[in-house]
Amino acid sequence: MANDAELIGAVAAGDGRALDELYRRYERPLHSFLHRHGGPQDVDDRMQETWLRVVRAAPRYDPTRRFSTWLFQIALNLCRDARRRPPPEPVDPGTI
Repeated sequence: MANDAELIGAVAAGDGRALDELYRRYERPLHSFLHRHGGPQDVDDRMQETWLRVVRAAPRYDPTRRFSTWLFQIALNLCRDARRRPPPEPVDPGTI
């Protein structure tokens, strides 16, 4: 079985199965982490955005560092960004 660094290297090369394996390994801990740091609302959206950012940044991953630290830092930055944004303005459905 490949280690995380090998899998993210394969993701960088376009291997979807490697991404599936990483997702399977980190789905539960990442979901819990996002829930703790961002609250229960929009956890699924933050989860999806985290993995999108992982795929986009995969070519820049430094294999001398732990993948899990890199992954959770991406997720933490996403939660921090979400807290900095003002809440969306309510929209009156009659004005659309």
